[in-house]
Amino acid sequence: SSRSEERIPKQAQQQGFTMEYGHYITQEYSILKNIFSCLTAKELKVCACVCRDWKKMAEKFIQHTVECYHKPNAAESWQEFNKLINPSLIFYLEIVKYGGRVDALRGLISKTYDIDNVPFYRMITAHPIFTPCLRGKMIYNPESVDMEKGQTLILFPQIPGLKINKFEFDKKYAVKPEQVEPLLSAKGVILLAETSSPCVTASNRIVHYLYFTGSKKKEVRSERPCLAGGLLAKTCRVDNEGKTIPSPVVAFTFEGDNVTIHSDINKTFEFEPFFKRLSENAGQIPNGAERFAFIFNCIGRFEYGDEELKLFRKYFPGVPYFGFWSYGEFCIPDSHARNMTDPKKIKIDRHIRYLNSACASYMIITITH
Repeated sequence: SSRSEERIPKQAQQQGFTMEYGHYITQEYSILKNIFSCLTAKELKVCACVCRDWKKMAEKFIQHTVECYHKPNAAESWQEFNKLINPSLIFYLEIVKYGGRVDALRGLISKTYDIDNVPFYRMITAHPIFTPCLRGKMIYNPESVDMEKGQTLILFPQIPGLKINKFEFDKKYAVKPEQVEPLLSAKGVILLAETSSPCVTASNRIVHYLYFTGSKKKEVRSERPCLAGGLLAKTCRVDNEGKTIPSPVVAFTFEGDNVTIHSDINKTFEFEPFFKRLSENAGQIPNGAERFAFIFNCIGRFEYGDEELKLFRKYFPGVPYFGFWSYGEFCIPDSHARNMTDPKKIKIDRHIRYLNSACASYMIITITH
């Protein structure tokens, strides 16, 4: 009996310890939550590797407190994004006449983000096109990026429900149908190519295989991804050491069950009817959904650029956009990318121009959550 009397206090002590331990767990969660809010994305990833519970908590914290990407006039939210989100894709755009040390830029970014093995592309263009919100969540503006020289760095975050893949093509060899096959399952394709003849030939073949089966224009694909893109002066991939690797023809695919994509090309200077039609096709942004756009506008339309972008913002209010002034544009409008079994419509497809000039191609990407 004396032994049982000794056990009672221990049981009570154990019960009290359990209650106290539960309090500590709640307290610890609050402490960790505060810690997470102060860490950079790189530090947060290291912490997530400490143990499984921390990883779950870190992921839950990010999921509930960080938006996918910027909203206009929300520069104050930049710091949260800067600390908590690692990019899934990086575009560095600069004007032809300027050059910078991309290795130094990469080193600067790596201090905040874990960008090892993250696709990082340097693009030299006539001039970048990007949303006016310079301190938004998708544009990073360190000291080594000079906005006055038309340089900008776009970080695409890891958006839930959106999968982005890259495909590089060698300009020295003819593009084969099997190389284009992985692009066919995507909902949208951004195609970028340098202006040299081999690159233009390679990109034309890619678009051809997106439209038709085989080498001859006999069988038109009933389902095809939307396409947008353009020609630029130079494009290359930046590796983990900051070295540049030529990537003269590159395609980025956008996939996901909850991803909807619309694309179209404006071959005229009638902007209002075009944007009205494109906005009607894309529809209103569903509640809780995110939307952004790509724009590839020919340098021959440069003098109308302000008017065109002003109308884009009118019909797509609050939608961030990215792209560049190009030397030629690619596009498969979403109206062509739907099922097409009518022979009359197929005849129209057979006369498609793969590479357009003095045009502007647009791609609208909507992600529902």
